[in-house]
Amino acid sequence: MNVLVKCPECTEYILSYSGMKYYFERPEGSALLKPEHKKQLSKNVKQHFDKKGEPLVLNTKKIEEITGVKIVTYK
Repeated sequence: MNVLVKCPECTEYILSYSGMKYYFERPEGSALLKPEHKKQLSKNVKQHFDKKGEPLVLNTKKIEEITGVKIVTYK
C-alpha cells in the first residue's frame, strides 16, 4: 500500500506503508522528524528524481538512512 506523493518542492516520491505508519501517522513518530530531517528527505528525493527520472521510494530503511532517525516501535 505505497502512496505516490507529488510535491511542488521536491518533485515526487513513493512513501511506503511502513514509512507512513512509523514516521508520519503516529504522533511519537512524526515528532522525531524535525524540520531539518524533512529538508534532508526533500533534498534527497529531488536529487534522486533529477538523476534517475523516477520517484524515490521512502521506506523506513531509506528514511533512517537519510535522516539517522530510527523508527518508533512498541514492545
